[in-house]
Amino acid sequence: MFVIVASLAFNAQSTVSAAGSTYYVDPAGSNDNSGTSTLNPWKNFTNINVMTLQPGDKVLLKRGGVWSQPLIIEGKGTADNFIEVGAYGSGPKPKICSDAAMNSESFIAFRPMTIRNASYLKVSSLEVCNGGAGIVLFYDRDQANNRSVYLDDIVGHDFYGIYRGEGSWSSGTNADDPAIHPWDCDPGPFQPMTAWRDYIAPDRVAFSYGIGITGEPRQDDNRVLTDFRLTNSEIYKTGAGFAVDWFDGEGIRANTVGQVLVDNVYLHDNDVPSVSLASIFLKECTNCVISNTLIDRGACTAPFGTSAIFLGGQNGLLIDNVTIKNTPLSPSWSSDQMAIDFEGGNRNVTIQNSWFERNAGPGLTFYNNGGISTNIEVKNTAFIENSWGNAHQNYTQNDMGQIEISDWPQANRPTGSIHDNWYVNWCGLDIWGNPTCAVFVSGKGDMSGMEFYNNTEGMPPITPTPSPTPTQTPTPSGTFGDVPTDHIYYDEIEALYQAGYTAGCQAEPLLFCPEATMNRAESAVFVQRGIHGAGVIPTDPTSQIFADLALDSWAAKWATGLYDDGFTAGCGEGPLVYCPWQGHTRTEGTVFYLRMLNGADYLPPEPVGVFADVALDFWGADWIEAAYEAGLVPACGENPLRFCPDDPLTRAMAAYMMVQAKDLLQ
Repeated sequence: MFVIVASLAFNAQSTVSAAGSTYYVDPAGSNDNSGTSTLNPWKNFTNINVMTLQPGDKVLLKRGGVWSQPLIIEGKGTADNFIEVGAYGSGPKPKICSDAAMNSESFIAFRPMTIRNASYLKVSSLEVCNGGAGIVLFYDRDQANNRSVYLDDIVGHDFYGIYRGEGSWSSGTNADDPAIHPWDCDPGPFQPMTAWRDYIAPDRVAFSYGIGITGEPRQDDNRVLTDFRLTNSEIYKTGAGFAVDWFDGEGIRANTVGQVLVDNVYLHDNDVPSVSLASIFLKECTNCVISNTLIDRGACTAPFGTSAIFLGGQNGLLIDNVTIKNTPLSPSWSSDQMAIDFEGGNRNVTIQNSWFERNAGPGLTFYNNGGISTNIEVKNTAFIENSWGNAHQNYTQNDMGQIEISDWPQANRPTGSIHDNWYVNWCGLDIWGNPTCAVFVSGKGDMSGMEFYNNTEGMPPITPTPSPTPTQTPTPSGTFGDVPTDHIYYDEIEALYQAGYTAGCQAEPLLFCPEATMNRAESAVFVQRGIHGAGVIPTDPTSQIFADLALDSWAAKWATGLYDDGFTAGCGEGPLVYCPWQGHTRTEGTVFYLRMLNGADYLPPEPVGVFADVALDFWGADWIEAAYEAGLVPACGENPLRFCPDDPLTRAMAAYMMVQAKDLLQ
């Protein structure tokens, strides 16, 4: 088989811009402000939407902010200076959601975020919701050789109404009587939206996805986008989850999009009425990977069938450590509703280390709808009671397999091997009350091209433990699975671990969570160990100091110790509270680590104005400049020199500051 993972190894090193501007957006701001500091932010996206962003530019939305205006991002970064869209401050993710009534054309026409002709772009820590589709990456006809668009920590939900580019498919209700056909996918109550009947998507959005890549029809074979990544994200209540669709494949060439990585994504309850066909929809994706991903209730009902993952014309695809379960019994009365649907001539696909369970249709179905799938390998994967819906509906034996090789719509002979898997067939009663069972393999297609061997009936020795919410994705590395050796703070994190100051954020597998925000409880541990030594464990307090930190909390002894040592006065009074789970900003981090270095009574000198984004009257200006001069913390950008005072303090940056304060890299 083929090897493609190495070419997609994620470089977690943060890009520090040597050029570019940072623009801040806060609902409490004004569009008449400069927009270039947290003290003078813009109110909404009006100014951003008419800009062409330059390499190194950042657009940062205030955490806790909510906007009902679409955000349009246009511009190209470079390999050394990505354009970035993200969040600043503390609190919930910034949210962009339509406030239009669902039964309006304004709702189905709404796109929270449109990204045009992007190259070298990072988007992170946003929530998008309510509309016809979520984040749309659109490429014009003349676009070629764009690279490296990364979406991380995105939540997208509640996108309705569009199927094959139109609103007229959203009929809503189902005519079948649920007393006769007990669907576990309820399409209603959902009334037909009159305002959607004549809607045609002007931006070639084929389906109501949470995140999708599309564009104008291609007239050449040039690659449009190489290296797209969707990581650590959650998508639910959509019609198609994530899609490379190019208007349902119209106008896309075999080489249009390549090296797509979907990793550590939670797709669930994508069961919106009438148009929920899939959770991942891929057309003509070259050398792509879906890994460490959970799909639960990945589709519901659509005019032409449903599946958790739809594959059309892939060339080089790895599906690794993916769980797909509970794809519902669809009211469409078809043999679809499967975990993975092979159509359109897929080539060189490997499925391994995965788990397919209780999907109403097959775990895998092979059709010859636009081409025969070839060189398919399925190994080390569990098939548990799939096709229960087909068996229950009393389909023929040809339609009751956990793996189905179909002759629809024409003769079909897929090739490859299915080996070293486990399976448990569903048995129960059909709709007439008669005993029936699914089977492992079925279908009217020609099975002679597919080798089956070493497939064992029974449960596998290990069951999956997918996380219900995204966590940091493990990446091959040194000590920590999510800190690769080329991480910008690899040396500091390793030094902190080797000196005994941290045990990471997770034991099995060992992770550090470098990009997670350091909260005040975690900071208490770092600072106490920095003061008293790596092996210190404070004594349990006998009385409750902070009203929001019970004595039985693991953080109580650490925060109390910090208080007793004079390093904290809490975060509020009347009553005294510590805010243990509140995230730190970079500015707040400078206070803790300067006091660790210089003692609890330390006060910094007056500021002189080192950073362009830190006003002299900002409460933390003196701490920031003192920490920078002491080498405890780097700047976040240059030309002009910037500090990003309200950015979250990541665990990686906290490790850097701790190592500098303790001089662990001498």
